[in-house]
Amino acid sequence: MTDSIKKLDAEGDVAADFLEELLDILDMDGDIDISVEAGRAKVAIVADGPSQDLKRLVGPEGRCSRRSRT
Repeated sequence: MTDSIKKLDAEGDVAADFLEELLDILDMDGDIDISVEAGRAKVAIVADGPSQDLKRLVGPEGRCSRRSRT
């Protein structure tokens, strides 16, 4: 593993830790998936089955809700 991939993986770990804490605060279920793609760290929240909880994190069509823009 190259140094740049190790650095990106470490950045992904930091982001994943933040998201895990956020999910805990919101009392929501989800797993964190970390990968390095195209020279960037990629972090995703995934859930098994049709979880409606995660839909609360994102507005319609992926837009932010009006309240979060203030």
